[in-house]
Amino acid sequence: SGGDAAEALAFAREAVDLEPNHGEHRLLLGQPLLTAGRPLEAQIEVDAAARLLPGDPRVETLQKKLRKT
Repeated sequence: SGGDAAEALAFAREAVDLEPNHGEHRLLLGQPLLTAGRPLEAQIEVDAAARLLPGDPRVETLQKKLRKT
């Protein structure tokens, strides 16, 4: 639901704020941003995740989804 999505987004944003150089957190934030229809913000987080988690297939999957938007 919308409330769950907003909660996930807030949780992920807080995690990134606490540990901005943690690739998992960036990835965790990119997905709900993309789902929420915010691809430009999602791209920033996915790019950061790609730098922090090179070769991670989850990052590559999100990158492919972003290219389709």
